[in-house]
Amino acid sequence: QSAGFVDVQVVTHTPVPDDQRLAPAPPPAREPKGLAAVREHVNRELARLNDLLFSDQEYHVRGTRP
Repeated sequence: QSAGFVDVQVVTHTPVPDDQRLAPAPPPAREPKGLAAVREHVNRELARLNDLLFSDQEYHVRGTRP
């Protein structure tokens, strides 16, 4: 866009396989009171880390000149 292109799009390819991403914390057989909220928070943060660290491995950018 800064070079004068319009309709600029970033197209991603080759996602990281799920088995190579950080796995969420599974619920234990017996969960002490209050631990569920901690586990849910940890899993949300793991999902954020997965998005930041394991984004698609390839991409291309396309745009048109007016």
